[in-house]
Amino acid sequence: MGEFLPDLFKAAEKFARDNWTTQTPPIIRIDYNMSLADQCPSLKRFYKGVETLGHPLPLDMARGFFTFHGTAPGSIKPICVNGFDPSRRAGQACGVGEYFGVTAAISHGYSCRGNTQGPYSMIIAFLLNCPQLSTHAGFCHVMNNPCDWSHAFNLPVLVVSYGTQTTCPSPLSN
Repeated sequence: MGEFLPDLFKAAEKFARDNWTTQTPPIIRIDYNMSLADQCPSLKRFYKGVETLGHPLPLDMARGFFTFHGTAPGSIKPICVNGFDPSRRAGQACGVGEYFGVTAAISHGYSCRGNTQGPYSMIIAFLLNCPQLSTHAGFCHVMNNPCDWSHAFNLPVLVVSYGTQTTCPSPLSN
């Protein structure tokens, strides 16, 4: 695993805790996307994206940044293992690509509960600074990954579970 993934996990957790807003329910737990340690398809696609940009591996984290992605509970684990599937794009109001909120409060609007009492889940992703990225101030980042899913310029790093509960199971455990 080298130092890249442990450093990435720590930096992503710090980002999540430091940038969590009072408009968003409190954090219950944070789960690292440990499928990355198993060289899952998500990591392989990301590494191919890094290489297409001409960057060496392991990646210097200064070449990107963390951001938020809200989604349905059933999508959390598939995204963590496989990455952000371009065939599932919808809406596309700010251009073609995968969407990431510039704040937790924005991505909260796209997060769903598994049931009426359950917690919410949100992915913290790492996005590469590259020509495929556009930012819409105050709203979102859009990453236009290749539609053939051959590589990706973003990586799901961890999952934040949040809500009014004091505990909850990991959304990655099922």
